[in-house]
Amino acid sequence: MAKERKDKKVAPKMSIGQNSNKREGLEHYVSTFLKEADGTVRKDNPVLIRAEHYEQIQRIIRAAGKDKVSFSDYIDNVLTRYFENHKDEIRNLLEQPVPFINLQTEQK
Repeated sequence: MAKERKDKKVAPKMSIGQNSNKREGLEHYVSTFLKEADGTVRKDNPVLIRAEHYEQIQRIIRAAGKDKVSFSDYIDNVLTRYFENHKDEIRNLLEQPVPFINLQTEQK
């Protein structure tokens, strides 16, 4: 008889509630990012981003935001969540000296 391998990965079984979890995830995404930004968003502060990011954000805003959310609101909401999620890392980064590498010097 052949032995079964214990390290064999098996795809997780789908549960009945997974579709509702996806729906809740979508609702959470919309309520978090596709809303008017809290506070005042400076509309006159230009930021350069990759063309593909710009196009993706425009598609999201048009499709899910129904053009009720501005590009600036979306970016502000994304950054707000990013700073909330990474506050400990950012605090550590700001409290410690960070070694910077001079690439021009190292390549010689």
